[in-house]
Amino acid sequence: MKNINQYKWLLSLLLLCFFMQAQGQLNVGEYFFDTDPGVGNATPIITQTVSAGALYDSVISSSSIQVPIGMSPGVHTLYVRYGDHTNSGGINWSNYEARKFTVAPVSGNAFVQAEYFFDADPGLGNGTSIALTGNTDSSSFAGNVSTVGLLPGYHTLHVRAKNVQGLWSNYETRKIKINVSGGSSIVEAEYFYDNDPGVGNATSIALSGNTDSSEFAGNVNTVGLSLGTHQLCIRAKNASGEWSVYETRKIKILSNGNALDMAEYFYDIDPGVGNGNSLTIVHSGDSSTFSGNIPTTGLTAGTHQLFVRARDISGQWSLYENRKIKIEDEAIMAEYFFDTDPGVGQGTSIALTSLGNGESEFTGGIITSAGLSYGPHLIYIRTRNQLGQWGMYDSLGIFINCKVPGLPVVTQTVTTQCGIEGIQLTATGNLNDAAYWNWYSGGCGTNLIDTGMSIFVTPLEASTYYVRGEGGCVDNLACEPIAVVSNTANMVALKLFLQGYYIGDQTMQPVLLNQGVASCLGNTDTVEVQLRDPLTYALVTSQKAILQTNGNVRCRFTGYNGNYYVAIAHRNTLHSCSAAPLSIGSNVMEYDFSTAASQVYGDNQVEVEPNVFAMYTGDLNQDEFIDAFDFPLFDADAYLSISSEYVYTDMNGDGFVDAFDFPIYDVNSSNGITSLHP
Repeated sequence: MKNINQYKWLLSLLLLCFFMQAQGQLNVGEYFFDTDPGVGNATPIITQTVSAGALYDSVISSSSIQVPIGMSPGVHTLYVRYGDHTNSGGINWSNYEARKFTVAPVSGNAFVQAEYFFDADPGLGNGTSIALTGNTDSSSFAGNVSTVGLLPGYHTLHVRAKNVQGLWSNYETRKIKINVSGGSSIVEAEYFYDNDPGVGNATSIALSGNTDSSEFAGNVNTVGLSLGTHQLCIRAKNASGEWSVYETRKIKILSNGNALDMAEYFYDIDPGVGNGNSLTIVHSGDSSTFSGNIPTTGLTAGTHQLFVRARDISGQWSLYENRKIKIEDEAIMAEYFFDTDPGVGQGTSIALTSLGNGESEFTGGIITSAGLSYGPHLIYIRTRNQLGQWGMYDSLGIFINCKVPGLPVVTQTVTTQCGIEGIQLTATGNLNDAAYWNWYSGGCGTNLIDTGMSIFVTPLEASTYYVRGEGGCVDNLACEPIAVVSNTANMVALKLFLQGYYIGDQTMQPVLLNQGVASCLGNTDTVEVQLRDPLTYALVTSQKAILQTNGNVRCRFTGYNGNYYVAIAHRNTLHSCSAAPLSIGSNVMEYDFSTAASQVYGDNQVEVEPNVFAMYTGDLNQDEFIDAFDFPLFDADAYLSISSEYVYTDMNGDGFVDAFDFPIYDVNSSNGITSLHP
């Protein structure tokens, strides 16, 4: 709250748009207090120079007006008017503008009460009370004002004070903005000096923090600012795209070469420049650092303001910087966290030792930084007293150095896993501070295919894979590439799904595992891949092959070059074949049955999910019909509750012959599903 003094009052005026006759030049102005002495008889205002021929029918003037010495205490009115000279030598005067102000008594003027309210004035003494600190005719307030009950949007906060004479000051105002609850995480911030360039057009600030609060610890650029006092303005934008009202702080730009020679601090009340407590500083030119402890002896428990300012060699003092601190009773526990506040009581606990004089200390233990990425971070620490009250946190910048892994040596070995022929890739090297090896296809960091020291791949063409150490503090390193050439001579590579075993997302049951035959999670069952004559449909040759859970099945037909129908035989699946003869030869032949019903001869497939097709299940006796003759086979095993055995009556592949298998058979039998082929 500002002091209102009888002998000296500087009132900053902003006089806008006094409209005169059309296109008149405003070139004279005057002001008076309370009583009009008549136009032209008041105290002149010096205006800007108006060049001949210029057109001004409005004027903006920013100046200081001296309140007369001896003006009586109380409310007064300042009047201002402007005019322009006519061609005949006269002056056309505007109506005056008025502003009220208060002159307070010379003495006995200490503040004894203050209050605030939002938007509408409830009347003197009816606002919400504010606890004051300070003395005489000035005071400071450091704390929070409640916004409970305010609707989302802009509001005006009003604050005023009353002195020992019972006189209330005019109120001071500041706009605030209440955001809609939820979705208000701060995502962007910016700053500017003096003049607002418009929201989104100022200088961006990198933020840390979360939800509807954030912290900025860094420097703001002052290049280009003239010497003297400026206003630094900062505002933030939330996830909904709404900008806050900006916060301001005064800064002072000093001339070059003004090396700092001393600094001081004080709490709560300014004792006057040079009268604070001295700080020992390490200075270089016009900047300085202070690293150490500032005594809090004598401060009462509760919240206080710490102020620090510095002086240069020419004797000029800076504006003070301030930070809130909280004095607690003896701390009985403490916690720390990195970068983002998890909430009070949710940090990592620190053991404290009582010193017996109301103080505690931390004397041991290792504060771990495991999992922090390489680069700068902030560590925060706070304490709790015997009453369960948490103090404010203190923070310290740290830098995590990370020992990154080198590029590994990668080897490849042709091998068979779970009956599938492929290539094993192995990375050998020191991970250092990384946690694991990650493998990619399509480029370094593009498509993650697996994690671990070794992976198993089954490419159908020449391919390149990439591996690098990741995790821990390691990220975005270069990869070691490995080129792979797979042996695909005479290979038939098919993709197909079996209706009963299908469980969704282009995946089937691991039937061999469920039925106790094998331990490979990626295998479904064995199928017979047949080559049949394109004219007579007679069986030419066949191969047993593993059908994987992703639908892939591969086998080789050496010495069979030509066109053949490719057919699939399975123990409980209806016989199916390709829609047309396929060319088999020395190069790999790929065919996908699952993309459409028409991929099977006679469109004889069922759609198991949108655009995914499977071969019909239920031909248990393999007579190419799903009908009543298949049911007794199922019924007998279901009656015995067979489980974990390699039986074809487990039509859904879950390892049990039970009622859950019957619906698959029942629907297909009712629809008279039969095999179709040439």
